[in-house]
Amino acid sequence: MALRALPAVGWRERLALPDLGIYSISAKTDTGAHSSSIHAAKIEPYLKGGAPWVCFVVHPRRRDAARAVECHAPVAAHKAVRNSGGVARRRYFVETTFVIGSTAFTSALSLADRQQMGYRMLLGRVALRDRFSVDVGQSYVQGRPDRAALTTREAPPSPSLRENP
Repeated sequence: MALRALPAVGWRERLALPDLGIYSISAKTDTGAHSSSIHAAKIEPYLKGGAPWVCFVVHPRRRDAARAVECHAPVAAHKAVRNSGGVARRRYFVETTFVIGSTAFTSALSLADRQQMGYRMLLGRVALRDRFSVDVGQSYVQGRPDRAALTTREAPPSPSLRENP
């Protein structure tokens, strides 16, 4: 059986999360991490139409604490996740569109405290699986997220996240 060639990503990549209003963020590729995660502050759960939602703030640039994006998304899960030190903490998960280069897809994203980490976001193996191979000797292989891909999804669009809670 022949393996199909997958586009490569480097050990770090720029990507967009357009459903959340984030159009450029650097993420560290981490095949040891099951799920992707993003540094989120001021995490506040709430109900919208009887369904659980979460509001949170993302600072997409590592060295720019003044730039903040307020995000709202339906809660996909709230479960325990073990960090790299083996400590389990409950995290909110949201399903959102990722855009890496010209590839757009929907995947889960956990909201985590990554304040002390070098990158605001981790790109885990669930998001990478069957979409990309990883070239650990390269950075930013895919370049900036493709504008056309910002409106293309593998799955149907999620409900508008721009509504006020």
